[in-house]
Amino acid sequence: MKKKRFSTLGILNKKLCRQTLSGWKQFLSIIAMGGIAMTLFVGLLSNAQSLSRRVETFYQEGNLPSIWVLTKEHESNLGEEFKLAGILDEEDQTETRFQIYAKVNSSSCYGAIVSQRPTLSKPVEMIEDESPGGSDFFYIDKGISAADGTVKDPELNTGKIVALTYRIFDYMPGLSNMLEALSESNPEYFISAAKKNELFQGSLIVHAKITGIMTFPENIQSARYNNSTYLMSKSVFLSSFHEALGDYFSEEGRTLIESYLGIDLEEAPSPNTFPQDNELLVKLKDSSTEEAKCAAIKSYFADHETFGENNLWQLLNRSLNPWSSAVDTEVLE
Repeated sequence: MKKKRFSTLGILNKKLCRQTLSGWKQFLSIIAMGGIAMTLFVGLLSNAQSLSRRVETFYQEGNLPSIWVLTKEHESNLGEEFKLAGILDEEDQTETRFQIYAKVNSSSCYGAIVSQRPTLSKPVEMIEDESPGGSDFFYIDKGISAADGTVKDPELNTGKIVALTYRIFDYMPGLSNMLEALSESNPEYFISAAKKNELFQGSLIVHAKITGIMTFPENIQSARYNNSTYLMSKSVFLSSFHEALGDYFSEEGRTLIESYLGIDLEEAPSPNTFPQDNELLVKLKDSSTEEAKCAAIKSYFADHETFGENNLWQLLNRSLNPWSSAVDTEVLE
């Protein structure tokens, strides 16, 4: 009787079949896990792409700038200067505003003070608006408003009068010297010693009424470590500033301060009137020129130093803005 011979390959195949049949549950589990992982990956990728598209649409609707140029001191017609110097093209859009750090009640914010309703970095949607189309407005972002009950401060809502605290000397260093001289020559111009001390600590508290709730392209990232930006007309800023000075100075003192600062409530606000604009917004026609134009802007300020002082404070693009980079990180993650 002949012995049956099995090839090595046959033995291995039989062993493979036996092990596969005995462990079919584990085998199917591995296949299922792979399928779930692939489904999860495709879902996350789709969500990231969808988020990226929504963000870009939000930026487009708000006409978000490509470049933000912040200066230490006001420079008149800076956008036109850049175009004349060949730094920007005629098709590039420019607009200026005054940016200032502030506290709205207890919320840290940035104020965007504008001479007229903006066309760059404009509200995407007005949720509430007491002054539609008007020249006097103070809009806060939905992210810090109390309209949807998401914050603890019920005063951050349309129609509410809020306290705004400005570190005024950070933006007007000459005012500090002027007040010191005034304190020595005419101490009676100050309402009280307490108010004088408050001013000399650098804080000026003003009050203004919120006229609307908006969604704003610079507030797309609502994380607590990113300060919200509010939008205020220069006329409202001036009125609140004028009223606040009456809390610190006598009528003679207020008149003197306003004369020093060039405040004229009868004059139509412009980028050159108090507070003078310190930020230029640039929307490039061709985004591929951004790097070269940023380098040219830096060179411009380096070539136009006054007494060795470079007037450029910050030069930012979307990727360098904290709120924008946070969104980019979320999309990547």
